[in-house]
Amino acid sequence: SKHGYFRSGYLEKNYSATKQEDFLERLMHITHHIPKIEGGTYQCPTAPSAGDPRGSEFDAGSGGSLHKWFRIAEEQNGLDPKVLWKTIKEVVALFILSVRGTVSCQNN
Repeated sequence: SKHGYFRSGYLEKNYSATKQEDFLERLMHITHHIPKIEGGTYQCPTAPSAGDPRGSEFDAGSGGSLHKWFRIAEEQNGLDPKVLWKTIKEVVALFILSVRGTVSCQNN
């Protein structure tokens, strides 16, 4: 569904996996919110109910709606949201087809 939401890794540092040191910061690779809340790094995006004149989700956050994710993909990476959504559906479908023998009810 395009009406879901996403969770991010770590707002304080750009994501990277190019050097061994990049894996030492465990919150970089964890999308679960509890460790970030406990560590004081979780940032809640502005909700529509806040009534901010700039709208909802205009700011950074540790997660957000897929609408925001598609907007970021378009603004920062030049990706067409419609093409991106089509590609996501194709990739998920191919993955499901590739593992159907392993996860089928007939084999389990």
